[in-house]
Amino acid sequence: MRQLDCSLVEWMRSLNLFRKLGIKEEVFTTGRVDSIGEIEREIRQGVLLCDFVSLVFNVKITGVFREPKTENTCLANIRKSLDVLRR
Repeated sequence: MRQLDCSLVEWMRSLNLFRKLGIKEEVFTTGRVDSIGEIEREIRQGVLLCDFVSLVFNVKITGVFREPKTENTCLANIRKSLDVLRR
């Protein structure tokens, strides 16, 4: 699992996804993202997923809750990205 974790982070870094998605690696305690666990909050909120899907499919996902306060708003973000993936 650790090897997969490291591979995913390196893949995202090689594509400059942290910069493109607005994740400032210097805000993390290690000085850079070294594991998926360090961006777990962003993943759970659905914001990272929406931004990633937008970037990969070159579409704009509107109505994304950038700072979701409830579980329902997080789920709404996830659903928005899944709608794009379904199409």
